[in-house]
Amino acid sequence: MTNSPTPTTIEEAADRVLAQMDEANQAELRAMAKDELWRCHFGLAMGIRSSLKLWEPGNELDELESWYSKRDLQ
Repeated sequence: MTNSPTPTTIEEAADRVLAQMDEANQAELRAMAKDELWRCHFGLAMGIRSSLKLWEPGNELDELESWYSKRDLQ
């Protein structure tokens, strides 16, 4: 996943992540029930957070940062 330019909305971030995935992986992700998505945490989710720099203070994805903060997820 590319790091530049930083997406500024959740939609832009999702589009970027999906663009980096092949069709088989996209289909697998879309087929997962919402309550199964936790299984992606250590692989896909960690890669997304790192590549979009979501853990860095002042990242441009304020909307997503706010979502994490409201749930006390760090």
